[in-house]
Amino acid sequence: MNENVLNLKDENHISTERGTDLTLPHEVEAMMKNILAYTDIKDETNLATSKWSSTKSSAEELLDLLKTGYSIGLLINVDNFKHNKKSIFSTPSHWVGLRGISLDESNEEISVNVFTWGNINKTWVMSFAVFKDGYFGYVAGK
Repeated sequence: MNENVLNLKDENHISTERGTDLTLPHEVEAMMKNILAYTDIKDETNLATSKWSSTKSSAEELLDLLKTGYSIGLLINVDNFKHNKKSIFSTPSHWVGLRGISLDESNEEISVNVFTWGNINKTWVMSFAVFKDGYFGYVAGK
C-alpha cells in the first residue's frame, strides 16, 4: 500500500454491511453548528436499534420540529424506506433531509418527503411497521 495515501476510515465512522462509512450523529451535529451556524441542535438518534415507541408519535414530533423552523436530518435504513419492506436485521445506512411528513392512519401508512445528496427529492410511502423498523432518529437544528 502506498504510504502517502490518506486513510479516511477512523473511529468516527462505523462500517455498514456494504463496507461504506456512515457519518455519526455527533458529526452531523458538528456540521450544523460549525457550517450552518445553528445554535439550537437536538440529537435524538440511536445507532443500535430503532427506539421509537410509535410511528404516530415520531411523525408528530418531526412535524412539530419542521413547523418551528428546524432543519432535520433523518437517520434511516434506506432499503426499508425505498422498498417499503422490513429488513431481517435493520441497521442505519443513510442520512436524508426531511422536507415533509404525513400520516394516513386509516391505512397505517406514512409518507416522507426527503432530499438526499445532489438535491434529489424523494417521496417514500411505507407502512407504520416499516417506518418504525427503519427509523433511527434525527438530528435537528436551527
